[in-house]
This record gives sequence, structure tokens and C-alpha cells, in this order.
Amino acid sequence: MSRRLRLGLLTVFAGLCAVAFTVFLLYTFSRPGLRTRWDLTTAEDQGLSDRTTEALQNLPEGSTLSAFLFPEDPDIQKFGSTVYAQAFVLLRSLAEDAAVRSGGQLSTLILDEASPLVAIEREIVRLDRQPGETLILEVDGNRRVLSFEDLFQILRATPQGDPARLLKERVESALGDASIALSAGSIPRAAVVVGYGQGSMEESGEIFELRMQLQRENWDVFAIQGPEEAADADLIIIPGQRRPFLPTDAVAMADWILADKPLLLALGPNAPNDVVAYWNDLLAEHGTGFGEGLICEPLRIQGGYVTGRSDCAFLEIKSEQLSPQHSITVPIIEASRFLLFRGVRPVKFESGTNDYTQERLIRSGSLAWIEDPRKNLFEMDPGEKRGVVPIAVAAERWAPGDSGLHGRVVVLGSAESIRSDMLYNRELLAGSLLWLSAEESKERGLVGLGELPFRPQREVMARIQNIGVFWIPGLTFLVGLLIYWKRKR
Repeated sequence: MSRRLRLGLLTVFAGLCAVAFTVFLLYTFSRPGLRTRWDLTTAEDQGLSDRTTEALQNLPEGSTLSAFLFPEDPDIQKFGSTVYAQAFVLLRSLAEDAAVRSGGQLSTLILDEASPLVAIEREIVRLDRQPGETLILEVDGNRRVLSFEDLFQILRATPQGDPARLLKERVESALGDASIALSAGSIPRAAVVVGYGQGSMEESGEIFELRMQLQRENWDVFAIQGPEEAADADLIIIPGQRRPFLPTDAVAMADWILADKPLLLALGPNAPNDVVAYWNDLLAEHGTGFGEGLICEPLRIQGGYVTGRSDCAFLEIKSEQLSPQHSITVPIIEASRFLLFRGVRPVKFESGTNDYTQERLIRSGSLAWIEDPRKNLFEMDPGEKRGVVPIAVAAERWAPGDSGLHGRVVVLGSAESIRSDMLYNRELLAGSLLWLSAEESKERGLVGLGELPFRPQREVMARIQNIGVFWIPGLTFLVGLLIYWKRKR
């Protein structure tokens, strides 16, 4: 074979390889599932977690994520704020990542001020999009709408001229929650009572974090003024109550309990006496209700016990204070987590009728006492009841009633446990929701590590404080003194 022929064949072969490689690249670029994306940021916080990735891959083919990147709130744009610019860069990145990680199950449409007006108007009309709605996920005709406030936590502009700032993003978790909710089919509905002093579920409201946690746990959440409006709900949640129910709401709540529908009830020590009396009468057959007073415990500091401080009303609940038999608390024990309660009133743990069984979910420590406001504040005074006190009780029927429901009720002696901005007890709330919906056999969903709060115990906090205040400055001073002494010699 001549040299020219060999060279020609080699050239043709190289050309065919180049064509094959080009076809492979084009095919790869056309298939999102074959792409790979690397997160090169320092904190590695610009990608999707395994939980969200799995949820996206479980979506049916043809699912769509529409992003409307328009700066619509003038307050956020005041004084040269860059909130929208930062947020939109992250949204573009995560939308592309979602399409890649979904394995071709999800297509994305990003609309901004540079998009054709015809396309923008068409999507707004088709989706009935309202101002402020940023992400819309569509799955088999169902959709989940995420507003800008659902995706980002913002510190708004001040009258003094400080621009708005981006405090925290929750795009990744919100997108994962929406994907799980829509891929699961039917979504249970939770009605949160807000008409009797409970607060607002809107951003910066007292129970906004409760709403967010319910959505993360795949619940469709809506606010109601009173139990009378909860006819089509699967669960009623009452995060505290500062006023007695109106007669119509009181009857509706009694009918709800009589129908064996689930209830999550939390009352703190500031609940009015007539409210407490109403619930004690309504839950008497369940063998639970509420006592009087505020539960306190002495603080353990540096090997000793201290009282007389308001911190005594903050209760740290360790594993041995949780029920080792109930499905709500067993996973918390296995994970070696502890709970934190504040503003706790005693919960009754008694024998009701033979139709119901009770379980003491959480108890105080053996050194606890019930504070009497007429005596020394946060001090263990003579006459005050001491010892172990129930903090949370779960009750249900021994067997399902005529409606096929179990009549499950979870009673918490602290409204702040599910009202706080920090929402200290997310694991307890997640387990209660699964049990109340009769899905306790389901594996609990995991959240990103970035959303798990750092909650060291008091002993650990004291150790950290000693290291930061004494040891590090002290060692630095000693090293400096040693160097000075060496140089003098």
C-alpha cells in the first residue's frame, strides 16, 4: 500500500472519528440526564442536595419549571440594593442544575426582562401568574407556586437609607419540597387556626416557620380563622390560643373531635383559664388536657445548679426524657437529638375512657418544679409542686372508630415549641405530622445540613465560652511572653 493511500485512509478515519465525537457531543448536550455540573464555589452551596435530586428524578416526564425573574418589589430595589441581582443569578444556576439532575424529566423555562414580550405574556396568561410568583413547577396538570419570599429571606430597606439585604436562600429546599409534594399525588391538607391570637403565617409572622416546615413535610397548608372553616382539611393545628372560641367554632371543634379527626394542639402558660377549661373538658375522654403554672428547672452550670434566672423556664429535653415506645419520639432517641422547650405548662396524663390509649411523649427532669407566680420568681419555694411533669402527650383510639379514623391527638404544653422563629423542635413536629396522618411507618425525610440548627447543650456552651474567653487569649499571651523572654536572652 502506497504512502499516499495510507495517509488518505488515516485522514478519512480521523474525520469519521471527529464526526462521531461531534455527534456524541450534540447528543449529550441535547440530553440533560447525560450532563454533569460541578459546584466550584468555596462553600459548595450552589448545587442541589441528594434529597432534591432524588425528588426531581421521581417526577414524571414532561414536568416543567417556569422561572419569572422580574424585579417587581420597589422596596427591595431602594438605595441601590443588589438583592434581585444576586437572587436571579442563583435561580438561573439552580434551574439549570435541576434540569440536569432530573435526568431529562424536567424542562425549564426562564423568563426575564430580555425575553420576548409575546412569550412572557403567553406564560403569564397560561399559568395565571400573579406578581411576586417566581417559580412555578408543573407536574401532570398540578402545580406548586413559589413566591420570592418562599425562596429568599430578606432584610428590607430601612428609612435611614440602608438597602435591602439577602439574609438566607431556601431555593434548594423549597424546590425539593415542591417536587416531593407533586410527585406524591394527593397532598394532605393542614388547617392552621390564626383567628384567636395565634399570629400570621406570612413572612416575618409568628408562625411563618411553622408554615414552611409543614410545606417541607409535604402538606398543603392554609390559614383559617376558626375550626368552622376546616371542613375540607385533614388536620387542624392550633399553635396557642389567647381567646376563647366563638360558639360556632367551639361546636365545630367538638364535632371534629367527635369525628375522630386528628388534632395538634399547643397551649402555653399564658393561655386564659376559660380556654384551658374548654380543652380539658373536650379532651377528658382522651385522658389528657392541661394543668396550671409554668414548668422550671435549675440550670446546671460548671457542675452545680443555679436558680433565680429566667433561663430556668428553658427546658432541655434529653433522650431519657422521651418515650422509648412511641413512633414520634423513637427516631429522635435513635438520632441522639435533644429538644428545647420554653414557656411550658404541665400536660395532664390520666386515664380517660376505655376507648383511648395515652402515651407520655415527653417529661421534664426530676428536679423540675411548677412555678407559683405569687412566690419568688424562678426559685424553688416551699409549697411548689416538684418532680417529673408531663410536657407532651399523644392519645388515640384502641381501634379505629366508625369513620375508620384513629382519633389521634397530640397535646403540647408549649405554644412556643411550634411558634418560634427558630422552630426548635422540627424533628418532633415532623414525627407528629406522620403519626397524625397515620403514616408513621414512612421513613422521615432528610433536610439539607445547612438547615439543621446548631444547638449545643449548656455544658458545651460553657466549654466553648471558656475556650474563647480564657484559653485562646491566655495561650496567645503566654506564647507572646515566651517569645519576648527568648529575645531578651
